[in-house]
Amino acid sequence: MNLDTLGVLYIVENGDNIHSLADLTGKTIYASGEGATPQFVLDYLLAQNGLTDQVKVEYVGEHTALAAMVASGEAQIAILPEPFVSAVTVKNPDVRVALDLNEAWEAASGTKLVMGVYIANRTFCQEHPDQIKAFLADYAASVEKVNTSADAAQKIADLGIVGSAAIATQAIPRSYIVSITGEEMKSAASAMLNVLFTANPKSVGGKLPGDDLYAE
Repeated sequence: MNLDTLGVLYIVENGDNIHSLADLTGKTIYASGEGATPQFVLDYLLAQNGLTDQVKVEYVGEHTALAAMVASGEAQIAILPEPFVSAVTVKNPDVRVALDLNEAWEAASGTKLVMGVYIANRTFCQEHPDQIKAFLADYAASVEKVNTSADAAQKIADLGIVGSAAIATQAIPRSYIVSITGEEMKSAASAMLNVLFTANPKSVGGKLPGDDLYAE
């Protein structure tokens, strides 16, 4: 029905040495999300920049465990998603966001890094178009509010979504929360799927979906 999140992956560093993907040459990156989107994104970016054999990637089971390793200094360089990035940088000010992989992906592929979507049962959409339309309108208004409201961070913290308003304040602008529908949605999603399929067919289930994947 719509795209709700663009790229939320970042290279974070204990230090100030990584300013481009090329700076990862000869380094070890700690990552979570093996076999899922984080791995496919990282593999694609390393390949597009000729770094596949130049960078060692060590996978950790969960984002939470990796965040703890980064905050403690055990992991010097890591790829993490928001809001874990902000949780770490609030806890340890020596950790910095080195690279925004949303920007790196767009530079390498010419497409948006799509990481979240809303889906619905096709029959339900056909039988309840007014409800779908109302939901999408409400969601778009919510996106606008969370991205612009001065008290959004505190409200998010009060709801327990993240640990504090300080974390939410940093995480919101880096979470690329969006509401993209229609042709722009289809174009961005299909382009991303094509890139992933070319890089690793398994990342999209072995074959590309048809146009019937997208709501009209």
